[in-house]
Amino acid sequence: EKKFQVGHLMYQSKCMYSPNDPSMSQYSTNPSEVRIEGSFVRADPDYIGILQILVSHGDSFDTIGYINEQNNREYCCRESLNSIVDGCALENVGSLIISTNQTNLPPQVLKIQWNDFNQTPYYVDRTFTIEKSGKHILLFSSCLTLTGDVYMTGTVSWRNPYGYLPTDLYHMIELYEALAAGYFVLSLIWITLCYVYYNNQLLPLHYCVVIVTILGVLESIAWYFDSVNFNEIGTRSIFSTVFAAVLSSSKKSLCRSLLLVVYMGYGLLNSDLSVPQHKKAVGFGVFFFILSFINDILRCYSQVVWDKTLTGEFNMLLSIFDVCFFLWLIKEYYSHTANDQKKFQKFSGLLIPYFVFISVILEYATFFYFSWNQ
Repeated sequence: EKKFQVGHLMYQSKCMYSPNDPSMSQYSTNPSEVRIEGSFVRADPDYIGILQILVSHGDSFDTIGYINEQNNREYCCRESLNSIVDGCALENVGSLIISTNQTNLPPQVLKIQWNDFNQTPYYVDRTFTIEKSGKHILLFSSCLTLTGDVYMTGTVSWRNPYGYLPTDLYHMIELYEALAAGYFVLSLIWITLCYVYYNNQLLPLHYCVVIVTILGVLESIAWYFDSVNFNEIGTRSIFSTVFAAVLSSSKKSLCRSLLLVVYMGYGLLNSDLSVPQHKKAVGFGVFFFILSFINDILRCYSQVVWDKTLTGEFNMLLSIFDVCFFLWLIKEYYSHTANDQKKFQKFSGLLIPYFVFISVILEYATFFYFSWNQ
């Protein structure tokens, strides 16, 4: 259930394909649409009320509202703006300001209006057709003060010609197919090298690498079926998403734990880890698994919820944690090379590309965070 307060604007924005887009030629007979299905109930039905639902292409969104003297955009039409602002006539007071000068596709608007003392839920089943590829904005607007708070119960679905997957995830299906095949081939190569050519020289690390490659195969297959299911029915299956997130988090945490124990000297300088080192490696792996799992779940379900802020913030946190992990690896490597001048000089030469790599990760996380929350 969503609550729309007086003077409140709530929106979603997604990139959509039109059936007429050349890249959608194989799906040209399928519709591309935004569908609103649900009921709207006012908390205070003593007065008249207005709620507007609008779908606009990104190119046309600037025609909604106007820029005031403080250089801020206002969206609601008031009596004081009557005949002063284009799109704000006397009959539009309490509604959105929509310019009458449209050079692109005009916004599609559904107006819900209640009469006095009307507490009957207003049921909506409206489909907005996508006629041009690009970013589209779905806007719920409550401008009239008398309307009061409005509660919505229902669903909002975005359907592209190929299905319900967001455009940024559409090509991930093919990627997961390629990743599954790649991990499978890599697993076969690694297992052949280990058990046929180097059977007498194996360390426990080599067995762990086998587990990582197998997890890669299973993870790619799990994400593939999760994406296909989402594309077909429009919602994510809790089981398939959680299962894929568990496999993905297990692979990522195991990879980092293996990297950590190698930098601690295991298999290179020492034949075993000390108890404190063992606790650090296990503790780090478990902690990173939890963080990665939460991040994957937030990332998946942010596609079907309104507020993506938490997802962007958590992704930033995980990136910072990764940077700290890389610095930890440097510290571990330094502790093993400080007494060896040649190794230390080589280590010092690696610092510059290492910090460049860390900077790139932070830049990416920052870009992802701000673009996610636009």
